[in-house]
Amino acid sequence: MVQMGVLSPLIRMLTIGDIESKSSALGALKNLSTLSENRDPMIQGGVMQPLLDILFTVKSVAAIIKEHAAAIFANLAMSSQSLGIPDLWGAQKDTDEAILQLMTLINFAGPNTQSHVLRALFYICSHSASTTFRETLREGTCIQVLVRLINDKDTDVRLYALKLLFTLTRDGGDVLSKELTDDSYKTMVNLFSSDSLEEEKAAAMGILGNLPLHNRDVTQKMLETGVLSSIISILEKSCSRTSGRSNTQLVENASWALVRFTLPTDIQLQLYAAKSNVILTLVNLLGFGTPVTKCRAAMSLQQLSESTPKLCKPFRSSQGWFSCFMPQQDLGCILHKGPCSVNETFCLLEAEAISPLIQALEDKDEEVDDAVLGALITIVADEYWEKGADIIVQHDGVRPIIRKLTIGNSSVQEKALLILEKILRKETYKQQFGSIAQMPLVSLTQEGTSITRPLAAKILAHLNILHEQSTYF
Repeated sequence: MVQMGVLSPLIRMLTIGDIESKSSALGALKNLSTLSENRDPMIQGGVMQPLLDILFTVKSVAAIIKEHAAAIFANLAMSSQSLGIPDLWGAQKDTDEAILQLMTLINFAGPNTQSHVLRALFYICSHSASTTFRETLREGTCIQVLVRLINDKDTDVRLYALKLLFTLTRDGGDVLSKELTDDSYKTMVNLFSSDSLEEEKAAAMGILGNLPLHNRDVTQKMLETGVLSSIISILEKSCSRTSGRSNTQLVENASWALVRFTLPTDIQLQLYAAKSNVILTLVNLLGFGTPVTKCRAAMSLQQLSESTPKLCKPFRSSQGWFSCFMPQQDLGCILHKGPCSVNETFCLLEAEAISPLIQALEDKDEEVDDAVLGALITIVADEYWEKGADIIVQHDGVRPIIRKLTIGNSSVQEKALLILEKILRKETYKQQFGSIAQMPLVSLTQEGTSITRPLAAKILAHLNILHEQSTYF
């Protein structure tokens, strides 16, 4: 670990030394900053202010001097995760002014210095406490500069421009949607079909996924530039056993970017996506994906399944004396009682999605549980609830759902209760599963939220365990 006895003379050389002294000091500090254990002591020892002075000076300074200072700044910025954002600015109290000067430096410096400053801003913005810092960057000219740099020829500049844009759009993609041009979309799409770095591809896909979900103009531009095709290609490849290991971040980001194309508010867009075999790919992701990917796949499946009742029209039942002499009509889907298919009505049963959804509940991940139960709710909704209950029972889904009453968060518990209430309406299942569900339900009436308590009480009343006039309602 760096000792103060070594650090103090080096800092003094930065502040009062000539060009050669500064260069020597920066070389030493750069070597020291490459070791993670040295970074916090260097920041605490006061190295940041002289570094910023070198970076922000308007005087003629050798390019290599600023380049070394920028490299050290980027290395030290990695410690923002442990020390916090304010420590990185030394005596520089006006963060807005510092950002302005850094963006000016990015605009006029060489590619090496540019990439170091972009890397530093990326690390700083990645800090959980950087909300205000990210807002400041979005409000200035940073977005415009970064959009321009995603076309840069230098690999490092392009990479960190993409990664910084991805980070900035995680909690504010609206401003970026106004700056992206058709060429910007094409640039990012071209990355997916080239030999670009996997990090670049993941960041580009993350940016596309962070754009406003309900912005029709953005969706249209994505369709026109081939974003949907790229998403599906990436997801299909990740499910292939012969394609090798896929980049986890890229697949997770692609699964999120797909959500906008499955929104139930646009059935025509859903149909367009479904024609690309996306539903079966989503079902496969429930078995191959990470918890994040499984969660997002289940979200898309839920959104698609919500549209099934509008697309599948039940067959009319033949009535009257002459119906006895008519040929037996195809009864269609046993759940929706009509002509169902995977790509035309998005039927989860036809897609064989029920077992993978229930199996995903074994992951013990609350976000996965929440999304999966949301998808399963769609098959016990309204007039389909009786057959939907049968299907869940036949796929051994009741016990996993009951378990979520005690280990899930309030949203998971609420969705599990909604499904369980439909299942236990049927006398057969009431007898079969009522005793198993009793204790978790009683616990929820005592410890649940204002939403889950009455839901649990309603089921207990149906099980004849709680009076319908109970104060739990």
